[in-house]
Amino acid sequence: MAYDAFLKFEPAVAGESTAVGHQNEIDIVSWSFGETRAAAAGGGGQHAGRVSMTDFHFTKRVDKASPALFLAVASGTHYKTATLSVRNGAF
Repeated sequence: MAYDAFLKFEPAVAGESTAVGHQNEIDIVSWSFGETRAAAAGGGGQHAGRVSMTDFHFTKRVDKASPALFLAVASGTHYKTATLSVRNGAF
């Protein structure tokens, strides 16, 4: 299924999206993250321990947000929030 994905940072990093409701956000080509949780010994559908989250990875095209993101990584900048929005691309 086709989808559209957008990433918005706070404080803002201006992207080039022109999509309604996502103007100036960063267009995302692909993204991934995951989680794992060990199963309890003996089965039965129970779990042991805490959930372990994996890193969030995203791919984007080079655009006007790229220099700001490169600088943020190089300088260790932390953002207050990062919001990923995903919608059905058929609409």
